[in-house]
This record gives sequence, C-alpha cells and structure tokens, in this order.
Amino acid sequence: MKKFVLIVALVLTTLKIFSIKIGVYDNPPYVKNENEGIIVELLDYIEENYNIDIEIVMGTQPGLIEKLKSGEIDAITPLGETEQRKKYGVFNNTYFFTEWGVAYTKENLNISTFQELEGKTIAVMDTDIYYEGEYGLKNITDNFGIEVYFIEYDSYREALNSVEEGVNDVAVVNRLYDVSGYNNLKRSNILFSPLVYKILFRKDLPEVQSIVNTFDKALTDLLTQNDSFYYEILDRYTVSQQTVLPDSFVRNLIIFLTILFLVILGLYLLIVYMRKTIKRKTKESNQLNKKLFQMIDLVSKIGSEEIEIDEFYSDLLNGTIEIIDEAENGSISLFDHDKWIYLTSYGHDKEKLMSMELKKDYRLPVNGTEVFTFEEVFDIDQKLMPEEVRKNFEKNTVPFKQMMVSRVKINENTSMDFSIEIPEDSDKEFSDESKIIFNSLVSLSKSFMSNKINFDTARNAYFNFAKKLSTVAEEFDDETGEHIHRVGELSAFIAEKLGMTQSYIKDIREFAPLHDIGKIFIPKEILKKPGKLSPNEWKIVKKHTSFSYKLLGEDEYFKMALNISLYHHEKYRGGGYPFNVEGDKIPLEAQIVSIVDVYDALRSKRAYKPSFTHEKALNIILNGDKRTKPEDFNPKVLEVFKNYSDEIKELYDKF
Repeated sequence: MKKFVLIVALVLTTLKIFSIKIGVYDNPPYVKNENEGIIVELLDYIEENYNIDIEIVMGTQPGLIEKLKSGEIDAITPLGETEQRKKYGVFNNTYFFTEWGVAYTKENLNISTFQELEGKTIAVMDTDIYYEGEYGLKNITDNFGIEVYFIEYDSYREALNSVEEGVNDVAVVNRLYDVSGYNNLKRSNILFSPLVYKILFRKDLPEVQSIVNTFDKALTDLLTQNDSFYYEILDRYTVSQQTVLPDSFVRNLIIFLTILFLVILGLYLLIVYMRKTIKRKTKESNQLNKKLFQMIDLVSKIGSEEIEIDEFYSDLLNGTIEIIDEAENGSISLFDHDKWIYLTSYGHDKEKLMSMELKKDYRLPVNGTEVFTFEEVFDIDQKLMPEEVRKNFEKNTVPFKQMMVSRVKINENTSMDFSIEIPEDSDKEFSDESKIIFNSLVSLSKSFMSNKINFDTARNAYFNFAKKLSTVAEEFDDETGEHIHRVGELSAFIAEKLGMTQSYIKDIREFAPLHDIGKIFIPKEILKKPGKLSPNEWKIVKKHTSFSYKLLGEDEYFKMALNISLYHHEKYRGGGYPFNVEGDKIPLEAQIVSIVDVYDALRSKRAYKPSFTHEKALNIILNGDKRTKPEDFNPKVLEVFKNYSDEIKELYDKF
C-alpha cells in the first residue's frame, strides 16, 4: 500500500497544473528571442519549478494584443498597467521590473527638453504605453501644446532603425533597451513615465484568478530570496539589481513625479491663462485709447507678405476710419493697366462696386492728396463716365460732404486711390492733423502693395518648382499617367464649390499634384510590381506619406503641400494612416485631395483592376464597397462631389 501511495505521489508531482500560451515581443535584454532574454528564461524557470506548461509565442506588441483579445494566446509580458488594458485583461499583482521611457535622437540632433521636440517626427511603437499611455509622450506633447508628428511602427527595433537611417528625428523606447548595435543614435536627456512591468492575462481565461495567484507566488518567491534564479539572471545579463525597487520607493517615486508633472502643467496653464488675460486687457485698453501711433503700429504689423490683399486693405480701411474721427465711409481702388478695380469699401455697397466693370479713364483727376466736395465729384463723373455707368455707380455709393483721396503709383502700369468720406449730414471737416495721419496710412498701403508684388514673383518661382517636383513624382509611378494633373484640377474645382478663397484654390491646384511626392523614396520595383503587394511591401508603400516631410517639411511655402502629402490617406472617421487622426484634425486640403485621389484611382486602370466608369466609381464613393466607405470622407466635401458629379466627370475626361 505504501508503495502505491508513493507511485501516485510521484505521478502527481510530474503532472502540469495547467497549460498557458504567453506572448513576448522583441525587447532586449528582456526578450532577445523565444529562447533567450531575462523574461523568457524566468518563464522557463517557473515552468520547471511550479508545474506549469508554458508555451512562448513570439510576435509584435500590437499583434500580440490582438491575439490576446481574440483568444489565440492567454497572456502577454512585459507590459505596463493601464485602465484601457484592464478592459480586456487582468494584470498580476507582483511586478518584476521597473522602467522609464527614453527618447533617442539622431547623432547630430541635440534635444534636452520636451519643448525642443517641436516640429520633429517621432518614431513610436504602436500600442506602446510610452506613446499612448496616460503619462505617455502623446499626452505630454498635447498638454504642453507641442506640435510633433508621430510615426507608428510595430516594434522598438523598427522605430530605432528609422532614426538610424535618417527617416525620423526621434525614437521612443524603454530605458534598458539594448542599442549596442546602432552607430548613429544618441540618448537624450528626456526620461518620462516611470512604470512597473507585469503580466497581462486574458480576462476570459478559465480559472484566471487561480493562474494569476500561481504566477504571483512564483515571482514573490524569486524576488524575496537574494540568491534566487531571478538575481542570478540579472547578473548574467549585466542588469543592475536596482531594476527592481522596493514597493515603497517605487510608489513614492511615481507619486513625486506625478505631482511634479501636475505642478509643471499647472504652472504652464496658469502662464497661458495670464498671457491671454494680459492680451485681452491690452487689446481693450488699445480699443479705448485709440492712440494714433499704437494704431499705426498695429496696422503695420498686419502688412505682412502672408496676408491676402483684400484682408489687409479691409483692415487698413477700417482702422483708418477708426483713427480719423471725421471719416465714416471710404474705399480703396486699384488701377491696373486700363481697369479700375475696387479692393474694398466701407459704408458703400462693397459687393456691387467690386462686381462693376469700370475703366481707368473714369477715375478722378488726382495729384497727390486732395479734398473734394460731393458736388465737385458729381460734375467730374458726369464728364468722364457714360450716363448708364454713372447712374449705376451712384446707386452703389452713398452721398458725402467731403472726400479726401490720395493716389499712389505702384509701378508703370499700376496705381491706387485711397479715399475716406465725411457723411453729408455732418458738420465736420477734415483737419490738417487728419491729413497728416491719412498720408501716413496711404504710404503704408503703397509699401504693402509693392512688397506684395515682389512676394508674388517669388511665390511663382516656388509654384514652378512644385510643378517640377510633380513631374518627378509622376516618373516614379508610370501607371499614374495624367493622374497628378487631374488631382490638381479636380481638387481646385471642389475647393471653389466649397467657397474657399481664390488664393486657396490656386494653392491647392498647384500643390495637390504633390500628394504622392514621398514615393520618390519607395523602391521602384515595389511601385511597379504588376501583382498584389505583400503585407510588408504594402507597409513600405504606406510610408510615402511620412517620407514627404523630408522634401517639404522645412519650407513654409509648401505648408499646404505638406498637409496634403501627410494626411491625404487619413479617413474622416479614423482608421487611416500615418497618424490615424479624424474629423477636423485632418487639414481640409487633405480631405479634398483624399476623395479626388480615390475617385481617380477607381477610374484608372491598374495591374490589379480594370478602369471603372464614372457611374461605378461614384456609386462606390457614395455607397461604399469592401475597401471604401462614404464615412471615410468629409460630409461637406462628399456633398459637393455628389452635387457636381457631372462637372467632375467632364473635368476628368479632359485629360
């Protein structure tokens, strides 16, 4: 009988309590492969000593999380604890490592603070806690108002490789990640988000709490014995035993860093609030005081190269009428060759004046700055204007007591008239002081127009360069044919129907053809592959959006082009690439080009599909198919596309 009991006992000790599949991802020294690494070897030890059958499953962190949700694996490690992850999993209680996030940069890039990340492209691992966790870099940069471009990868290694190869500026990994194989990386002073590593178990795993307790006991045994296998393996991988810290220290450290972060954030928000308050109070003070030189300084700042002509002159005219007490109405006109064009007006029917076809010959004979009465102007108009034109002109203007007008010559063929008027029922007249102020503001208008003409000359040079870049992009994908030119014209058409400014329409016509400029950096053999792309090839092709930053990112003139090339594969309801943003976070120009690009692709012949008719392409866009859904597009843009589908077809067929 004793012999039988002994045999049964021996059999029971060899039986495994349970079997479990645990996913691990590339993260040396924690995980080097499925046989090597601190965590892998710890799991092997627990399997041998605690009667557990553990199957190691290698993968990427994003892929393993999906497998956990679908039930293909039972657990993942190492992971930091978040509320989001606890929705589909259960963390064990005993942690076995402490970690921080760290930023690595290109060798020639010096970054020491979060603020210095402004405008940089940052490579991150998708689903990483240091990227999208509560104290991850995405939340930190958002809270501080720092604009960066996140590029998502499946692993830390891919993120670091992108910086090593010069594709991105910064990569985020955990503190102990082994970077010994890299030559062009530099560790920055940016450390953030302290956390502890645990095991995440599938929530619906049978007997999950019992399994958690078994692993907690095993880890507690290892951590509490100074000569245990845990410390032996740490020494072997040359990781300091301070990797695991006492509970109280970690808790106090996390509390301290959290409080420090909240204090800094609070101070920052307080400074922002104080700045806004001071700015508002200063503006109110200026509006009340209306001091002459303060107003002139304000208007001078408006006259920059980036502002539109109509916006500048509207602000200038309004400001002039505010400064000069006698004036209540006015206008600014441009004489270009034989044409008379109203740029803006105040008190008159602006829209009708701007729509009138007037000739330069109708204008008043003005030498420098002069003051006219209404009767004087009426007599001159009778002599210079055809009767029908004069009657129409009088309908669109209001009578006045006095008009002060100044004419300035811009160049040989261009001049301007700047006029302000006193209402006919006023008892005021223009003072000498008002004439001096008026002449100063007229000089400002002349300077602005001269600068604007020079600026437009430079801008045209940039547009010509944009066309050359478009040609380069086209040569990298000979299936596009006239694709890039159609995208430009169709995008401009939709922008016009959306009521955008003429400047915006011109820019999108010129820059929409650059939407695929990043394909210059994609291997030709992938772009020209006749069959379906493999998952890895498709992943490479998708990077063309972020590659466009290398060509366009540093040039202010190409800001719209950069927005288009970076965001035109984003979807209005989310799920696009490279940033997976949605709604108004996607620039409007990219939303316009997005629907045009899809339409043109559907109409065009490809190696994997025939060309579709306009009707079939329109049906797919409006009703969806396996790849395209109407929710992918901005509803307003989609409505324009639907309402003007016939015109869009005609435009397409011209190429």
